[in-house]
Amino acid sequence: MSDYLVNQIKATPNIEVRVSTDIIGGDGKDRLERITVRDKARNVVDNVPTELLFALIGATPQTDWLDGMVQRDAKGFIRTGHDVDLDAFPPSRGPMSFETSVPGVFAVGDVRFGSTKRVATAVGESAGAVQNIHQYIEDGLRAVMGKRQSPAALGIECQSASKFDPRSACNFDPLWRRVLAVAIAPSELVGVAETARARVVV
Repeated sequence: MSDYLVNQIKATPNIEVRVSTDIIGGDGKDRLERITVRDKARNVVDNVPTELLFALIGATPQTDWLDGMVQRDAKGFIRTGHDVDLDAFPPSRGPMSFETSVPGVFAVGDVRFGSTKRVATAVGESAGAVQNIHQYIEDGLRAVMGKRQSPAALGIECQSASKFDPRSACNFDPLWRRVLAVAIAPSELVGVAETARARVVV
């Protein structure tokens, strides 16, 4: 939660702050009338009259399932981009903006270290991650295909007819699959699948 919100809450006399407390239930006839809370420090359950409930999520990243897989800070937020320890990366490049310590694994939104914790920001980061993923796939295809014949030489129409251009429409659905099927021997397709794989953590 932002500092200005914390300060406003502290300064508002009709707001009661309960720390170390979980909401474990809600009840009412036609609408919310009460919530059930558990004080974890005292192990006490209490019913509180309530008409409205606002859920603030994202403060705790819930990334324990990634322990030992990607770099995280002490609170569990996933490190991406320039916050990643570069020792985890091949010497040829560093991580892209939303790429984690594992090449090809990306993180956006509240789970990301240093994120703004806003819905609009998470949406924008997701669009940026898609761009990162496209670049990751293109780089993988370029590495696997090397100097093989161009799509034009193989009789495949492409935006870039004179030479193989990794940025052209040939590398995106559905045309790039046709390029792979023709330009790469079946024995190499497993390598392509491994190289071009990208995953996103949201």
